[in-house]
Amino acid sequence: MDLFSNAEFNDSSEAKTMLYDLPDADITLFENFFTNQESKKLHQNLIEKIQWRQDKI
Repeated sequence: MDLFSNAEFNDSSEAKTMLYDLPDADITLFENFFTNQESKKLHQNLIEKIQWRQDKI
């Protein structure tokens, strides 16, 4: 799976802001905040550097 192969996520320089009206939450999504190349690099860095774990509950 390639997180950034989706056609929605492209190298468009057009920044979009989406506000979500949810109960007890303030959520703002900044689309295209990073370029596709920057996103791939940051994602790979997270995968390699963070010691991911999932505990049983």
